[in-house]
Amino acid sequence: MRISYHLPILYSANIRLILALPRPKVLKRLLPILPTLGVDQVLLTGATKVERAYWANALLHDRHRDTIEQLLVQGLEQSTDTRMPSVVCSKSFKAVLALVSGAVEPGALYGFTVLVGGCDEGGDGGGGGGGQVEEGTGTSGLINEVYKEIERNDDNKNNSKTNKNTIQHILQQHIPGPQEIQLYAHPGAATALSPEVITHALTTAGVPTVDQLTVDQPPPRLTVIIGPEGGWSVEELSMLESAGCLGVSLGARVMTTPTAVVAVVAAAAAMRGLAMEMAEGSKEEDHDK
Repeated sequence: MRISYHLPILYSANIRLILALPRPKVLKRLLPILPTLGVDQVLLTGATKVERAYWANALLHDRHRDTIEQLLVQGLEQSTDTRMPSVVCSKSFKAVLALVSGAVEPGALYGFTVLVGGCDEGGDGGGGGGGQVEEGTGTSGLINEVYKEIERNDDNKNNSKTNKNTIQHILQQHIPGPQEIQLYAHPGAATALSPEVITHALTTAGVPTVDQLTVDQPPPRLTVIIGPEGGWSVEELSMLESAGCLGVSLGARVMTTPTAVVAVVAAAAAMRGLAMEMAEGSKEEDHDK
């Protein structure tokens, strides 16, 4: 007897979620949901209205990292996916924004902690979002500078090696690629989420068509930034705009964190798909002419 499974290829959704750290119970409920939405990178960050007590969450400590993986596996099983998302946290919202915009400076990554390395840990990194860290690039130079700083300031060689691996992994996973859509959710944003907004948010590299997607060529990286339930501060909104992120709204209603994550990520991913279908239709019309 031979048993075989014929399942459609599940391409990487290529979605990064930057989430202001929610209360512990909410985070535990959210983790199994994220893989079902196609989120493959999670950056937990601080914000003005994130309560300090949230950082005492047991899930954020070494001895409970297996629990995070178990919660993520529940979502992977539900979505029939096999790619473990990476989960990184930092209390500094400024450092997180600098990281995803590619403007992080040496020494700024000491506050980052890799909770779950994701499917690319110890491998080729990148995961299709930020691409490879190659010799001769600005990011490679940044890694070398960070390494030098660690060696200058860290007397413990074992700890130094751990820091190097952690920093390299963070950079490989999260540096921005040539095509990346960076959106932050805000009820007061003047722009409603739509396929046209997604198309406009893409860089001059162009919008790929649906038929161009492969396992090695996922859709353009989609970064969704969700703030705390108390909302973004004026300073944080200014930082988001300065980082080149586009503010979008699903209406004037203020949502809870779980509702906002599901609604915004799902809607943005759907709008990205529609934008790609529109690009495909446009190319077909040009070909017919």
